[in-house]
Amino acid sequence: QKKIRVMATKDVYKDLEVPEGHCRVVWLIPTKTLPIVKGRGLHEIKQKSGVHTLLVTREVECDTYFDVEYVQAFCIGSPACTKSAVSMIHNEASGRLSEEGFHELIDAIEEALPRVEDEFNEGFVALS
Repeated sequence: QKKIRVMATKDVYKDLEVPEGHCRVVWLIPTKTLPIVKGRGLHEIKQKSGVHTLLVTREVECDTYFDVEYVQAFCIGSPACTKSAVSMIHNEASGRLSEEGFHELIDAIEEALPRVEDEFNEGFVALS
């Protein structure tokens, strides 16, 4: 008997393969400006930028950051094409860079910050 597994769109997109020499950027698009780029606009952005993949999660799967609801746009392509696609989306619909894919970096920074702060405070006291 086959089992049906339901997955969120963003979980499927996270597992998309990134070809060698390409990168993946996840851009958050505010749901209130999404209609500006949805449909034909996203297809046009994909064509003009040359990205390999440009997929957007559904509005029912939005995430909230700083009291703003966002959908995720997954851009996969060469660094230049990905930069171009994100720039076009930003110019049309605004948004922000997602933390997706940066968790290891963020964790390392959060771990290092207390040590840096302690060293800074020790140096500040020594100067006093």
